[in-house]
Amino acid sequence: MISLKVVSKRSGDGTPVSVNEVFLKEAAVVRVGLSREQVKGMRRVGNDLVITSISGEVVTIREFFSSFDGHKSDLVLDDEKGGLWLTGFGEGQGELALSYSGIDAIEPLLLEQDFNFGVLPWLLGGGLAAAGAAGGGGGGCGD
Repeated sequence: MISLKVVSKRSGDGTPVSVNEVFLKEAAVVRVGLSREQVKGMRRVGNDLVITSISGEVVTIREFFSSFDGHKSDLVLDDEKGGLWLTGFGEGQGELALSYSGIDAIEPLLLEQDFNFGVLPWLLGGGLAAAGAAGGGGGGCGD
């Protein structure tokens, strides 16, 4: 069975998967335990990605080509030698033209962590109050 790991682009949390069909519910980096040489082909069927290995195994990643809040998923081949290969896809439906780019890690593919804007007004408000106290405390000028 082909090993898969689905890593959320938002949280960075990874889930190993040992099935031949995966449903994505958010933008993810999907790591597939295959080398480039072990891939027979990949095809697009609607928004799904279907991967066929040279051994005949088939993995379907449902909603791979869907956009989640404006973000797309990425596919990374993870070969047994420790190499990571970001997969680029041609356009259209059916059998896809593929390109591969060697990468060192998947972290650059993840989304920036959300900043908690809920504390921003308090920080700004506190900063303004402190600035007002520092600038406003003082007497007038003596003649």
